[in-house]
Amino acid sequence: GEEEPGTGEKPGDEAAPSGESTPDAGTMEEPPKEDIAAHTYVTTTVVFDADSSTTYVSLLPKLDGVTIDLANAREFAGWAGSWAADGKLFITDGESPTVKRYGVDEKRRLHEEGAVSFLNFGVEYADSTVLSRSKAYLFNVDEAITWDPTKLEITGSFALVSPPAKAGGLEFDGLDTGRSFVTRGNRAFVAAGWANWDEYTTAEESVIVVIDTENDRVVKSIQVPCPYLDVATSAEDGTLYFSNWVYSIGQTVVNDTKKACAVRILPGQEELDANWSITFADVTDGREGAALQYVGENRAVLSVFHHERVENLEQQADFGELGGSNNWRLWLLDLNTREASLIEGIDWNAGGLTTQTIDGRSFVLLPSGEYDKTTVYELRKDGTVEERWKTPGWSTSIFKLR
Repeated sequence: GEEEPGTGEKPGDEAAPSGESTPDAGTMEEPPKEDIAAHTYVTTTVVFDADSSTTYVSLLPKLDGVTIDLANAREFAGWAGSWAADGKLFITDGESPTVKRYGVDEKRRLHEEGAVSFLNFGVEYADSTVLSRSKAYLFNVDEAITWDPTKLEITGSFALVSPPAKAGGLEFDGLDTGRSFVTRGNRAFVAAGWANWDEYTTAEESVIVVIDTENDRVVKSIQVPCPYLDVATSAEDGTLYFSNWVYSIGQTVVNDTKKACAVRILPGQEELDANWSITFADVTDGREGAALQYVGENRAVLSVFHHERVENLEQQADFGELGGSNNWRLWLLDLNTREASLIEGIDWNAGGLTTQTIDGRSFVLLPSGEYDKTTVYELRKDGTVEERWKTPGWSTSIFKLR
C-alpha cells in the first residue's frame, strides 16, 4: 500500500479475484518447533531504477547486530507487498494480481505453499491485509474483495464508498490496505482523501471510512477537516490516530493552503474526539509535518519538513519532489501535552516514515532523499535513538514472522 516515489500511483488501489487456488494450497500448518526458527523477523526493501523496481525480502534471526545483504535476500520482480499472519508470510506479485503464501523451515528458508489470483476482478495489483485465519481484504476501487488466507480462496465482495471528484482535478484516492488502514475489534478504520497526482495537490479535507469486518459492510464515513489523511496508527488502549503523508506539504508551503493536522478516535468510539486535534505547525515552530505514528507511552513520532533549508521556496513547482526531498527530520510528540521536540542523532531524510513495535521495542525506518537507501533506528524510551542497520533502496516494513 505504499506510494511509489515520483509516480503518483498508489499500488494497492487496484485489486481483483478469480476464486481459484493452486493445487497445493491447504490449511495453515503449525510453525516448526525447531529452536533455530523460533524467532524469525522479516524486512523488505524496494530498489528503484529508471524504469522498474525490485523487491527484496530478508529473513533475520534477530534485530541486533544485523547486516542486510540483498545478495542473500529473496528477490521479487516489481513492487511486492508483504505481511505476516500465523507464522506464514504473504507476498504480492509485483507484476500480476496474485498473492502467494510462504512457510519458513528450520533453516529459515521460504517455501511457497500456494497462491490466490485476483485476475478475474480486473485488478493489476493484489495488495491486501489479513484480518484473521479465515479472512483477508483486498480493496478494488469501489468494492472490497474478501478471501481466505488459510484456504487461499476468494470468498466474496462488498461495496465501498466512492465519493465524487472535487474541483481542480481532485479524484477520490480510494481505500487502501496499507499505512492508512487500522483495525480495532470488529471494525476497520481507513483514512482516504482526494488528490491530483499529476500536480501533487490534495483536497483540504478527508474521510475515515469505518468497516464492520464481521459482517463485511461499510458502517459510515467520518468527515475530517484535515488534508490528505493517509496514515493510521493505534495506541495500546485502542485510541486511533490519523494524519497525512509527506506529499500534502508542497501545496501548503508554496501556496499557503490548509496546514497538515492530525485527529483521533477514542476507544469504543466511532466519531472524532472533539477535544483533541493537532496542527503540526503549531508545535514545530511553524513547520509542516506528516506521518504521525504511535510509539508507546502516549508518544508519537512524526516527520517534520524544515522549509528553511529550501532556497526560493515560493518558486518551487514540483510539489512531489518537494515532499520527498532530503529536508525532513524526525520529531517526538507528547500526545497528552501536544509538545514536540527534535530527535537528535538522525540525519536529514525524505520523510517517508515507517515505524514498528516488535517485542516491546520501537523501530523507525527512514529513507534518504533519493530513496536509494534506508536507515533503521531503534527509538528508546528516553527519546534517544541508536542506528541498527542500513539497507539499499526504500525499506517499507519490518515485522516479526514468529
